[in-house]
Amino acid sequence: MFQPLAGRYEWTNRVLTFGLDRSWRRRVVARVVDGPVRSVLDVGTGTGEVALALARRGGDGLQVTAVDFSEAMLAVARAKPGADCVRWVLAPATNLPFDDAQFDAAIVAFALRNLSVTREHLLACLRELRRVLRPCGRLFTVETSQPPRKAVRGILHLYARWWVPMVGWILTGQSGPYRYLGTSIRAFYDAETLARAMLEAGFSNARFDRLTWGLVAIHVATR
Repeated sequence: MFQPLAGRYEWTNRVLTFGLDRSWRRRVVARVVDGPVRSVLDVGTGTGEVALALARRGGDGLQVTAVDFSEAMLAVARAKPGADCVRWVLAPATNLPFDDAQFDAAIVAFALRNLSVTREHLLACLRELRRVLRPCGRLFTVETSQPPRKAVRGILHLYARWWVPMVGWILTGQSGPYRYLGTSIRAFYDAETLARAMLEAGFSNARFDRLTWGLVAIHVATR
């Protein structure tokens, strides 16, 4: 659905989030590289922002592999400066083409909603991520969440219902993908429910931090 938007995807995200998406990504990237991590998998990489940030922060000592199901998104990512430092792979998140216990860390940045059409699909994706992590490897996610304060949650839902489709249509000429995006934001789990899903998928020590009044949450869980 988002393949035709690949060329404008990042710019539209900047406008939709008032530029906050950059700071959210920086926060989670800093947490991933803060430790003895030699290999990291970025699932749902899109246009590669997180993968390239990891490669820059980690330097030569970090091997970054980035996966996405959209060839158009990966084409944009591969054309960016520094892209040769990342291994780009076309694959679905439910069937990752890697051996068991291959990575020290995995990250999903603003793609988990797209892997959560049903709870069973979310659990399948989480279990697949757990499979490719080494023992004691960590999963990091950064995703929209349901703010605990009712007033803030109401503002988020109005934003998702009206602002997201309208701005998406103005900037790209297409409203369908952004209507879907707004619906997925309103329907996605709160931070506590996502943490429980991680535990159900076999992870341990699932915890989270809320950002920006709870509009976004970073989760960390351990294989």
